[in-house]
Amino acid sequence: MKTVLFSALFFFCTFVGFAQQSKSDDWKSQGRHQVSLAAGFAPLPWYGEKLVGGNNRRKDMHPVGFSIAYQYRAERLFDIGIVYGMTTKKEEQTYSKKRDTRHTGLLFGRFNYFQWKNGVLYGRIGGGIRVETSVHQLVDQKSREEEVKFAYQLSPIGVEVGRKLAGFAEFGYGSIGTAIVGVRYKF
Repeated sequence: MKTVLFSALFFFCTFVGFAQQSKSDDWKSQGRHQVSLAAGFAPLPWYGEKLVGGNNRRKDMHPVGFSIAYQYRAERLFDIGIVYGMTTKKEEQTYSKKRDTRHTGLLFGRFNYFQWKNGVLYGRIGGGIRVETSVHQLVDQKSREEEVKFAYQLSPIGVEVGRKLAGFAEFGYGSIGTAIVGVRYKF
């Protein structure tokens, strides 16, 4: 089964690569280096936590993560890069407050499925570390915990529209977000 899946993936990538071959080097004129700022909505695993429980006195704020990334276009179809993201979540109950902060660092690879004059359809996968800090404050006590965990981001669908300055949106699963939107500058 693994051989069949690997072969199918290989032939799909080969087909996409041959379909995109062109004599123009337009992608090089847009710049190989890219910097992006983004907001990631509902980073996992926090997204499902509000559905569990049910304390009516609790005021939850769904977390939104912010990230900054650098990527280098190694080839026409493949980019590599690094991303730093930060997400904060606050919870308030009658006698307690809790604040969770997550700092995420990922190395990623991006495969460009299809390219057209002003845009790209792509997928991205990355792995790295996540440092979680939790501060819990009761009426007269305060506690702090830190953990280091494995972090990942799998975004099988992403769309980028623009040339030098581009907007983008990604949909996937991971520490940066389920839905990610932002701007990217190429130089």
